[in-house]
Amino acid sequence: MARYTPNIHGTGYEVWHEKGTYRVRYLPVKYKHLVEGKFGNFHKSGSVIGMKNKYYGKDALLVRCGSYIYNVTSEPRIYWEYAY
Repeated sequence: MARYTPNIHGTGYEVWHEKGTYRVRYLPVKYKHLVEGKFGNFHKSGSVIGMKNKYYGKDALLVRCGSYIYNVTSEPRIYWEYAY
């Protein structure tokens, strides 16, 4: 069973699961132009655990912007500089 909790810094959230912790950072909507149409994505109601395990890999960098979660592994600058 998965459990969603805010991380200790109050930024983004973490999905805790028996197989590990899966981090997702928030990307403000004003930066939506950086990710929209450029990266693989899934709806916020989708399974972070399932997508990482089946498609993206456990080390994938995911950001949530609006209603979608984007895989920005190919441009880590977005994850580390723009998302929180």
